Amino acid sequence: MAAIQAVQGFSQLNRALMYISAILAPAQAVSGIGHTGLSNLGFLAYNYYTQVVWFRAASNQQLSAFALVAVHANTTLAFAYLGGIFSGNRVMAALLSLGAMGVLWLNNATAWISWKTGQQQGYGDWQFFFFGWRTLSPGWHKFIMVWQISNSLETFGLSVGCIMLAIRAGARSREANKRMFKWWHRFPAIPIGGAIMTFVLCPYIVWIELIVRRNHVESETDWVAVYVFIGQVALMFLPDFGKLIKLVKNNGGGEAEDEGRYYSLSDAFGFSSR
Repeated sequence: MAAIQAVQGFSQLNRALMYISAILAPAQAVSGIGHTGLSNLGFLAYNYYTQVVWFRAASNQQLSAFALVAVHANTTLAFAYLGGIFSGNRVMAALLSLGAMGVLWLNNATAWISWKTGQQQGYGDWQFFFFGWRTLSPGWHKFIMVWQISNSLETFGLSVGCIMLAIRAGARSREANKRMFKWWHRFPAIPIGGAIMTFVLCPYIVWIELIVRRNHVESETDWVAVYVFIGQVALMFLPDFGKLIKLVKNNGGGEAEDEGRYYSLSDAFGFSSR
C-alpha cells in the first residue's frame, strides 16, 4: 500500500508529545492546586493549539486515516483536559474551567466533522483494529456514529463538572486553598499519576499507532506544537511567584503571622514546610 500523506502536525514526534501531555494531566492537576500563578495555563494552551490543528485538518478533509482516530480521542483525551482546571487563584480557576470546556467541545466538534466529511474517502480502503482488522465501510461508519453520540453525552457531563469545579474554587476560602498545597505537590505526581494515565491511555495510543502503521500514514512535524509543549512543562515547574512576593512582604504584623502559617520558601516551590 502506498503511503498516505496527512496534513502537518501528526508526525511521530507530535503524537508522542500529545501522549505525554495527556499522561502529565494528574501532575498538572496537582501542580495547580493552591498555585496562584499560571501553572496550568501552558497545559490549556498546548491542548487548544493541538485541537485547533485537528479541527482545521478535519474541516479541510486533510486528516486522512486520522479521521478514524478522532472519535477515540474524543473519548479518552476529554478526561485528561480536566487536569488543567485547578488553581489557587479564583479568577484563574474560573478561566481555566471555561477554557477546558472550550477544548472539550472543540474536540467533540472535530470528531463529528471527521465522521461526517472525512471518513467516506476511506471506504473499502482504510483499516483499523477492532477485535481484529476491519476495513472501513458504511456499516462501520454508522457504528462510529453511535460511539460519537456517547462522546457528546460524555462531553456534556464533563462540561457540567468543569462548571461545578469552577464554582467550588470560587467559593473556597483563601485559607482553604493554601492548606491544599501539600508536600507531594508535583514531582511524585509525575510517576504515580503518569503510570495511571499510561494504563488508561494505552488502548488509545495503541489504536492510533496501529492505524498509522497499517495505513502507512505520514506527516511532517509541527514545530510550533513542540515549542508550545516545552512552554507547558516549563510553566508546570515554575514556582508560585505570588507566594514568593507575599513571603517577601510578610516582615511583621498580624497578617504576616497569619500568612506565615501557610507560606514558606519551600511552599512556593511546591513543598510543604509542615
